[in-house]
This record gives sequence, structure tokens and C-alpha cells, in this order.
Amino acid sequence: DLFAKTLLPPDRRLRALPPPDTSSSERVAALRAFEDALRQLNAEHPDVTRLVELGQSAGGKSIWALKVSDAAGRGEREPAVLFDAAQHGVELWSTELVLDIARTILSRRASDARAAAWVRELELWFVPLVNPDGRDAFMEVSHLSGRKNARDVDGDGRIDPREGVDLNRNFPFAWGRFGERGSRTRPRHPRFRGPSAASELEVQALMKLAR
Repeated sequence: DLFAKTLLPPDRRLRALPPPDTSSSERVAALRAFEDALRQLNAEHPDVTRLVELGQSAGGKSIWALKVSDAAGRGEREPAVLFDAAQHGVELWSTELVLDIARTILSRRASDARAAAWVRELELWFVPLVNPDGRDAFMEVSHLSGRKNARDVDGDGRIDPREGVDLNRNFPFAWGRFGERGSRTRPRHPRFRGPSAASELEVQALMKLAR
């Protein structure tokens, strides 16, 4: 509440809004820039990368992964490492961090023995933006959306800034085990864990990749 009173203009506080307009030129441009960064890495290193659409968010946005391996086009019996970011819409910098890790490994694999070994001996998966709807809501609708994925939880066709699910608390492991500590059953709470374990499409996409 203090955050809302001090940092948000009055017309963006606690008001119900229609679902984000995904045709908005600004939002489309921001999402396209992120996707273009992945495509550029894929184009610059086609011998060791593969771009994979893991699934889509509740709002219909693609969830992209970049696989890095010396045999990126097929599965191998190698240890796999996952770098994922922005499970919470507010975690904007984490997307840049995961992209930077991928860029660093790919750019140094010809000159750095460690980077070369990681590409040769591991399957590296980079998912820089797990929560595209939450990122969009936080940047373009209201900072009150915070951690959540901006899903229309009550199904009334409108996205209240406090709606959505905290994806990081929606995974099945220990879901709800601690009652109202750590996560909440109240839908408008910032750490709402969802109506059931793995109820969210974004979580399902990551689980499928992990399996």
C-alpha cells in the first residue's frame, strides 16, 4: 500500500483494467526485441543452438527457450543445466542476466576451454522470460501486479492489478504444505499459489522441459 501511495500515479492505483492490449505497438516492440535477441543468438551460432517454443502463457504469448549444446538438434545422455528468469513479472533484470550468460558462453567457446567444455559436455537451456504476461502487466498496466502472471483468476474478463498467480509458488513440490506461510490461498494476495498445484500454463511449460 505504501508503494502504491508513493510511486504510482492516482489513475493507476487499485483500479480494474481490461486485459492488456497485445496489439499495442509498444508492447509488441518490447516483446519482439526480447525474441529477436534469442533469434540473433540462434542465427550467430546455428551449429550449437536450437530455439524452442516451450508453450504459451495464459495471454497467448510464447515462452521461448534456447538450447545450447554440441548436438543441439537431438537429445543426449548428458547432464542438463537450466537457467530460467522472470518467473515473477517484477524481476526485469533477471531476463538480461540469463541472456548475458548465454551470450558469454557462446561468444567465448572458441577461446575459453571452460566454455567449450560446457557446450561439449552439457545440455544448457536458457529460458529468459518465463512470465511474459506478468512482465507486460508490471511494465504497461500497473506496478501493483508485482510478482504475478496477470491471469484473469475470477474469469470476469477484466484484469485487476492484484489478480494472477505467483508462479514460483505454483509448482507441485510442497504446494500448500505450510498453509498460509510462504504462500497464500487468497487470490488477491501477492503470493497467491493458485487454485491447484501446477494450474498455470507457464509452470506446466517449465515442468515439461524439466521432464
